[in-house]
Amino acid sequence: MRAVFLIFIIAITSCQKKQEARTETTGGKTRAAVFLSAGDIYPGFDRVPVTSFFNIGRILTDKSSGPNAIILSKGLRKGSRIDIEPLALLSFTRDTMRYKYIISTPSDEQNPMLSSNYNDFLNNNMSLQSMIENWFIMQSPENSCRNFEWQNTYKALLEINRNNTGQ
Repeated sequence: MRAVFLIFIIAITSCQKKQEARTETTGGKTRAAVFLSAGDIYPGFDRVPVTSFFNIGRILTDKSSGPNAIILSKGLRKGSRIDIEPLALLSFTRDTMRYKYIISTPSDEQNPMLSSNYNDFLNNNMSLQSMIENWFIMQSPENSCRNFEWQNTYKALLEINRNNTGQ
């Protein structure tokens, strides 16, 4: 009788719907915590003492490690939490490791130079994309940073969700 009861309890608990991890949002916006302000040296990418011209934050999720986000705006205070709009996904290889960054802008900042539409961003900001790639190349040992790939907003959102669900 005890065995039947235990099997029944195990069956009930294993059939419960698991709650998915969620990205921290406010009003439907994705949030990030800034850990590198524009104008600071990025540890790990500091071969040449040239500061970054972008902010870097970690997207806030229920999991301990959400994806990194390059936040294109004026310098933001370290530790600040802001709403961001994902624009694109940048990925590249450094040595044998694959790096991925969600390219984003602050939700409350309207910048006419940076469209929130990926196609506009891709077509109108090729020099900015090149500057970001060249910054990472310059900060890495020779020929170690390569295979840069830019993907659309949908792929960026999939990456955020993938990090959220652990897939």
